[in-house]
Amino acid sequence: MLKGKLLKYFLIFAVIIPFVWGCNADTPRSAEEKKHEEMKNDFISQYVKDLFEGSDDTESSSDKYPTRAESAKVNKYNFKVRNKSDKVVCMYYFKSGKKIRSDCDSSGFHNAFYIVTTPNPGTDINGDGLPELIVQKYSGGAHCCFAYAIFSLGKNLKLIDTLFGEHSYFNFKDLDGDGKYEAIGRDWVFAYWSGSFADSPAPEVILRWKNGKYRLAVDLMKKTPPLEKDLYDKMPYISREGETYTIVSAVMIKLIYTGNGNLALQYCDWFWKNLYKKTPKQKLINQKNEFLADFKKQLKGSLYWLELKRMNGW
Repeated sequence: MLKGKLLKYFLIFAVIIPFVWGCNADTPRSAEEKKHEEMKNDFISQYVKDLFEGSDDTESSSDKYPTRAESAKVNKYNFKVRNKSDKVVCMYYFKSGKKIRSDCDSSGFHNAFYIVTTPNPGTDINGDGLPELIVQKYSGGAHCCFAYAIFSLGKNLKLIDTLFGEHSYFNFKDLDGDGKYEAIGRDWVFAYWSGSFADSPAPEVILRWKNGKYRLAVDLMKKTPPLEKDLYDKMPYISREGETYTIVSAVMIKLIYTGNGNLALQYCDWFWKNLYKKTPKQKLINQKNEFLADFKKQLKGSLYWLELKRMNGW
């Protein structure tokens, strides 16, 4: 497990800092496996959605590809994405016509860099009185990885924050009307945890600028918990024993990422008590304890773990 965590943080470093890393495609699945996973994902998605009625009625902002461009001008600054060679793409930064920085990618993926244009380049997204620029980096691969570099365009060009979107985008919107832009993305800490990528839950995260960095916007993420009669109305359908982790974790993750972590633990207890009626009680207790240990260990690997702890009062 330690090796897994080290690998994850190496990947984050590799994408955000030197901007040179790629991901491998998923292992091909049979048509039957794909159909089964699609049916299961539809069920899990609807089951979780029904518990939070009204919260997922529209497409998530984190699922929309941000608008982008390959060049921009802000005051004395100019920015251009150009091919340095057949396999190398670079993002160039100029001030008063002089190159002051360049970031290059040698993966051969031609769409490695983009300038985010929503909000417009030069918008003061964090309320510090200075214009900013957001640069998107995509490593290429099946569905990974996206990273975002945020530059301040004051007297000097300055990198002020980096966001790791991993398998999905970040979008930037002023959600609370305070003139500052929140960043909306997803947390992929559970990617491949209990199954394939298609089975992986990826809860939405909302970040706001605070103390010089983007951090969880707890008040914007918190939601009213579902009613007990809805949460415990019926056991979700499980066609295979191997699906247990995926299904119970989908509900628990939704609860935790909306500030209802203690309710998630209660749901876990209820779920296992009603899981397999013919299974000996002690075996079910052991299975639940094993699941919880694995689940908590994985959750602690989140980039947002400390903030999630505070949000849930743990």
